[in-house]
Amino acid sequence: MVALNKSSIRVLVGTGVVLAFGLVANRYSEYIPSTPNVAEQTAEFKLDAQMAIRGQLRDPDSAEFSDFQIGEWNGQKAVCGSVNAKNGHGGYSGFHSFVYTSSIGVVFDSGICGSR
Repeated sequence: MVALNKSSIRVLVGTGVVLAFGLVANRYSEYIPSTPNVAEQTAEFKLDAQMAIRGQLRDPDSAEFSDFQIGEWNGQKAVCGSVNAKNGHGGYSGFHSFVYTSSIGVVFDSGICGSR
């Protein structure tokens, strides 16, 4: 049998208190949500682009998007693609290329992403 002196007992009791406190503190610590994965971020960024583009169209509900690509433009994360929507006469005007960044917004230009 091992004999414990006062010093050993203090160390054991102190260690037990620290462990117990750590378990309780960990259980009630603040919840920090994890960062969304790349696929979720990409989908969210595409939705942001679609909302910004729809906001500039005469008939936002008629918008048809295609050729989405995620990349960089002028050093910023960007969505590149094409959109077709109805014009003021009710007909579709044809696909137009666009680039979207969160800081600049939407830029329509047929030469940026390549022509369709």
